Amino acid sequence: MNKRLSRNKKRKILFMVPCVVGLTLLFVWGVQLLWNGLIPEIIGWKAITYWQAFGILLLSKILFGGFRFKGRGGGRCDKQQFRSKWEHLTDDDRLKFREEWKRRFSSMCKDRGKNEESQT
Repeated sequence: MNKRLSRNKKRKILFMVPCVVGLTLLFVWGVQLLWNGLIPEIIGWKAITYWQAFGILLLSKILFGGFRFKGRGGGRCDKQQFRSKWEHLTDDDRLKFREEWKRRFSSMCKDRGKNEESQT
C-alpha cells in the first residue's frame, strides 16, 4: 500500500510541475500583454519584453508579497495558536498584553484620527 501511495504522489508531482511552470509562463505573458496594451498609451512609457515582465513580477513579489513557504492554511494555524495561547493566559497577563498593545500602537491610532479630522 505504501508503494502505491508513493507512486501516486510521484505521479501528482510529475503532473503538477509542468502545470505550475506553464501557468507561470502564461501569467507572465498576460502581464506583458496588459502592460504593453495600457502603460504606453496611459503614461507614455515604452513597451516591455517577456523577461522584463517576469522581472517586474519577481520584483513586486519581493517588495510587496515576500516569500512565505507555509503552504495553504498558514494563517488559520497562526490564529489557532494565538487563540490557544490567549485562552491559557491569566487575567493579569491579558491585562498586561492589552496595555502593552495600547502603548505600542496608540500613537498610530491618534495620528490616523488627526489625519481624518484635517481632511474634513
